Amino acid sequence: MVRFRIAVVLAALAAALLPALPAAAAPVRAPDVAGGDLLAGSGRCTAAFNLSGRNILTGYCGPVGSAVYLGGVPVGTVSWTTAQQTAGIVHITNPAVGQLAGVRTPGGVAPITGAVRAAIGRAVQKSSPVTGLRSGTVTGINQTVNSAGGVVTGLDRTTLCPSAGEAGAPIFADRSAVAVTLGGSGNCSTGGTTYGVPVVPILQALGLSVY
Repeated sequence: MVRFRIAVVLAALAAALLPALPAAAAPVRAPDVAGGDLLAGSGRCTAAFNLSGRNILTGYCGPVGSAVYLGGVPVGTVSWTTAQQTAGIVHITNPAVGQLAGVRTPGGVAPITGAVRAAIGRAVQKSSPVTGLRSGTVTGINQTVNSAGGVVTGLDRTTLCPSAGEAGAPIFADRSAVAVTLGGSGNCSTGGTTYGVPVVPILQALGLSVY
């Protein structure tokens, strides 16, 4: 009996001296992507609209093959870009990443169910992680501007105020995708002009639809 008690005490003492094992790390939950979310590719870019086939229409996130992340979590890779690097498609390869059928705004996710071409005078909105939700109107279509990638044609011009770092932000009207923010002039204090790359021609060219 004495030997048994001594063995129990020694076992308890050994257990107390052993270093505690670290707790198992909690699994990182993959995020759900919505329009207006800030992504990271070879540079910073913004998700514009979720598309069919596990694709996201974005600003320029890098050349084809670039890995893209959201909040440090792998999302997918760039599968297509415009010739002038004004917009791109990210194909979602992480099966844990979900798609939200809408645009993230300060008031929640605004549903997007289709895509339309811009019309002069139409009211539009832009949701950006930089400037938040802004409202304006379309003042021109089929516009031509000079960008870092060269001359870009066929753009929509709006009174939405611009800000640096929001290329790719979604421009929408009601429940319809309209354009992907390219850039502009002015600011959100004094007003300005924002140009957008129309969504419909991209969808038609690639055979995709709004998610």
